[in-house]
Amino acid sequence: MPRTPLKVPIAVKVVGVYLIVGCLWIFFSDQLLSYLTYPPANVLTQLQTLKGWFYVLATAGMLYWLINRETRVARIATIRLKKALEELQITQRTLQELNAQLEQRVAERTVELQTLSDRLVETQEVAHIGRWELEAATEEVFWSDEIFRIFGFTLGQQEPDYEELLEQHFPPEDRQRLNECVRRALKQAEPYEVDLQIIRVDGSNGWILAKGKPILNDHHQVVRLVGVALDITERKAVEVQQHQLSQMKDDFFSTVSHELRSPLASIKMAIEVVEMMVEELLPVATPGTDDHAKQQRLQKCLGILSEQCDQELELVNNLLDLQRLDAERIQVSIAPIHVIEWVSNIAATFEDRMEERQQHLQVILPDELPPFSSDINILTRIFTELMTNACKYTPPEETITVNVGSSEGHLQLQVSNSGVQIAQDQLDRIFEKFYRIPQSDHWKQGGTGLGLALIKKQIEYLGGILWVESDALGVHFVVRLPLDRAAGN
Repeated sequence: MPRTPLKVPIAVKVVGVYLIVGCLWIFFSDQLLSYLTYPPANVLTQLQTLKGWFYVLATAGMLYWLINRETRVARIATIRLKKALEELQITQRTLQELNAQLEQRVAERTVELQTLSDRLVETQEVAHIGRWELEAATEEVFWSDEIFRIFGFTLGQQEPDYEELLEQHFPPEDRQRLNECVRRALKQAEPYEVDLQIIRVDGSNGWILAKGKPILNDHHQVVRLVGVALDITERKAVEVQQHQLSQMKDDFFSTVSHELRSPLASIKMAIEVVEMMVEELLPVATPGTDDHAKQQRLQKCLGILSEQCDQELELVNNLLDLQRLDAERIQVSIAPIHVIEWVSNIAATFEDRMEERQQHLQVILPDELPPFSSDINILTRIFTELMTNACKYTPPEETITVNVGSSEGHLQLQVSNSGVQIAQDQLDRIFEKFYRIPQSDHWKQGGTGLGLALIKKQIEYLGGILWVESDALGVHFVVRLPLDRAAGN
């Protein structure tokens, strides 16, 4: 193994050279003094030589110390610089690796974004959704490919400017609506959403759902509008068909109801006449005889006929009222109502029925209420239906509670009955037409299934709301009406 050459420090080299030069200088200066001076000066010469040696050695020591210190500082700096260079190299390698990873991630992300962009375009094509932009300063319009398809333009064709688009591809009424929405968005930074009819390039008509959103700069100024246009032509066609079917259904119900109302009224009158004739013509039979039993069966049959006729008349009247409410042809007569007296009087009419069914009635009224005005006939029908409904579904020995109050400018009427609950999945259906909760009529009274649907529409017609809640305490129907009916409308 070859030996590593010994490295001599710089300070040692410099001091060595200095000592050699100093020794030569002392030597030659001593010889010169010996030659120039007489023998009595030998002592002086020796003292000068000793002094010179002292200066040389002292100077050499100081020089060594200074050079060694600077060399040590330089060596430390060199070591630190070397470490810094090594760290820099490590950092450069790390940066190169990170840069390579970043480039790889950017490439992967670019592929993902391109894939998502392609899928978004495909989704827009499938859903018939197009994207558009409108520059606020120039009113230039930029379309996606799907917008071209919706309006029937050829792909790659130059987009029409805003004014041309309004003039040629929207009917006058929708043209004005769209222009108002766009101007309001540009001036007030207000987004919009509106259904519009369009005129395609081939002259056919279609429908779009147009949505627009303003984009603001740092000074809160609108620089452009962005939005989408959804082709809803098929949906509009279905809506038209549904409206036509609904109109046909309403017309059918109206016609049938009117056609049935007169015969049912005649049948009802005939039943009453027959009951009067039976009472007048047939003698009073002795209890326990066959004639008495026949009379009881006859009266029972007449009672069933009268009850069924009343139910059919109620169904017809409910259908007619629903049809009038849908057509908004109900006349409303607004007048002040003394609510406490009105509630007490209607609740009192149900006391005999509740006593017969062993039900308990509790009416909670405040000492006074704010002035309230509404249509008393419609409200009476609403309250009566809620009370009838409570009597129908409340088991014996349970309580029907009527609670009246006011808050935040509204009158609130709540009818609750204990001993019964409604499943959560049926709460939303309870106001549907002809829907009845199965196996919940304890008294087997029957019904049309239109009562709650009708009073809900009546309450909404008066500007109020109706909802139902069910918990461990029972079922609670809550009516909320504005004290000022103008505020409700």
